[in-house]
Amino acid sequence: MNATVPPEHAALVAAAAAQASRALQAGQASTGAVRPCIGVDLVDVDAIARSVADFGACFLDRFFTKAEQAACRQADGRLDAARLATRFAAKEAAIKALGLSEAGVRWTALEVAGGGSHEPRLVLHGPALAAARARALAPDALALSLSHEGRLACAMVVGLPGDASSRPDSLPDPVPPLP
Repeated sequence: MNATVPPEHAALVAAAAAQASRALQAGQASTGAVRPCIGVDLVDVDAIARSVADFGACFLDRFFTKAEQAACRQADGRLDAARLATRFAAKEAAIKALGLSEAGVRWTALEVAGGGSHEPRLVLHGPALAAARARALAPDALALSLSHEGRLACAMVVGLPGDASSRPDSLPDPVPPLP
């Protein structure tokens, strides 16, 4: 698999997992304790390729920004279905993490920047940005991990609500390494 968590986001993911674990162990999950916002999605690469073939620019413009489309082009100008699928999975994961499934947010309000030789990051626009702020999430503190293997693409989005004191550089008790 091709899964990586950017180094600057590794602490956020570890901190979110540790805080969720502590909350569950203490029975605080339902008492209003700060919990991470997590979304995961898995996409069939072939389904994305078929949608591009069947609907062309209509599909691409509905689901992907022009910058995303450009980032998914190969050197010969053809679109890379696996890259599109990972971005689609990232948007679905973000919708789940931010609780936007019923909000009617446009797909292009959730943008995946970077990728390839640059770390991927989630850029929120308009209502998606407002939803993140409403959940007390700093949009630049959303960790994004993308992966694809064969016919499957997946993405995970993790955000930790709270103020600056709950950012990874100040959170105690990092997740201990596995034995």
